[in-house]
Amino acid sequence: MKFITTNELSSFLGISIDSNIQAIADGAEEYVLSKIHYVPVNSITETFEGPASQVNLSQTYIASIEAMLLNNEPVTPAYNLMTGEIYITLSGGDQFSVTYYPTLEVVEEITTTTRYALLKGYPIKYIKQVTSNSSVISDYSLMGGMVLKLPKEGIYTVTYRIGDKLPNDIKMALLVLIKYWYRNYKDSSYGIESYKIGDVSVKFTSYNTIPFEVDKILEKYSLHYLSWFGGLV
Repeated sequence: MKFITTNELSSFLGISIDSNIQAIADGAEEYVLSKIHYVPVNSITETFEGPASQVNLSQTYIASIEAMLLNNEPVTPAYNLMTGEIYITLSGGDQFSVTYYPTLEVVEEITTTTRYALLKGYPIKYIKQVTSNSSVISDYSLMGGMVLKLPKEGIYTVTYRIGDKLPNDIKMALLVLIKYWYRNYKDSSYGIESYKIGDVSVKFTSYNTIPFEVDKILEKYSLHYLSWFGGLV
């Protein structure tokens, strides 16, 4: 699970988390993210075009640093971003909006006794820089979005970007969906396969309905598209 903790899910469901629930939770996250307009950004400098006019917007969205624990370990956040929406109303009356989500740049010092290091932040979007003794290291690779393979053991400083903290309403939709699917799994004869953790696998194509409140939340986040948007910087 990327966006909710085991404790959060266990508290919401009122039961301990087993491999069945874990598989359903991972599949629900995948489903929710496939349904929403998901744009992690750290700055926007773009031109919004409409039928009657053109509006220029140039703004970097930087929020105050929040106290964060990643994998229950403290790290040094460089900065993070607010969650929200940009609304542009053109003189012709057309309104466009972009939903943006926060990402976090993390600077982590690691000491390794092997070529492999397990970074504390997750999920990692990309590695910005790796240094050792103030020298930039280019001979590295990221494995599984979390493990860094280095040229040799030693002391390194790694700067990387992780994402993303979901808005609270999407997070609630995710919890409700997991509970709904778990009840269907326990109380019905749905055939399950596909999303596999150990010996447990779940296929969500069998689930043709989702709760009304979940659908309304996802609909809100799926109404905005970037087809008219020049791009992200």
